Amino acid sequence: MAGFRSTTYAQVIGVAGFHLHFLRQDKQAGGPPLDYRVRAGKVQICTVHDLRVELSTSAEVLKTNFEDRALNEKIKAAEG
Repeated sequence: MAGFRSTTYAQVIGVAGFHLHFLRQDKQAGGPPLDYRVRAGKVQICTVHDLRVELSTSAEVLKTNFEDRALNEKIKAAEG
């Protein structure tokens, strides 16, 4: 499982706040964990000062209103 924390202004291109994802050991599935219990783990911290984001240039992305409050609510509902 890997996690990251991003600032609130990143909400429309990602998920603001603390966010976790997992990758199954066989690498055939992954995504946000909905329910889990940590039996053992290792914590590593890295600070990123420079982030490059490449957005898709598909018609769907280009017509998206990233300032739409409904979009923000959909992200919160999907990601928790």
